[in-house]
Amino acid sequence: MARYIGPTCKLARREGVRCWAAVQAELGAGRVPGEELLHALLVLAAGLLLVTPGILTDLTGLALLLRPVRRLAVRSIRRRLEAGVR
Repeated sequence: MARYIGPTCKLARREGVRCWAAVQAELGAGRVPGEELLHALLVLAAGLLLVTPGILTDLTGLALLLRPVRRLAVRSIRRRLEAGVR
């Protein structure tokens, strides 16, 4: 189990930095970071799930570190937010 911690931490750090850079780029361009901010929040949630004990939380956290899974989650969250605004 310990051999998976290092690569998982590197992946979480890389994805977190990438998401934060995208948020900063959006702000620098004068736009409100929408999707990038959701990705960053999901990476943060993944990190929290990974430090929470349990196999389901670990699997969910690992899944959220993968961009394709986050894209699906972001689409779902956006649909729910848009439905709530209407």
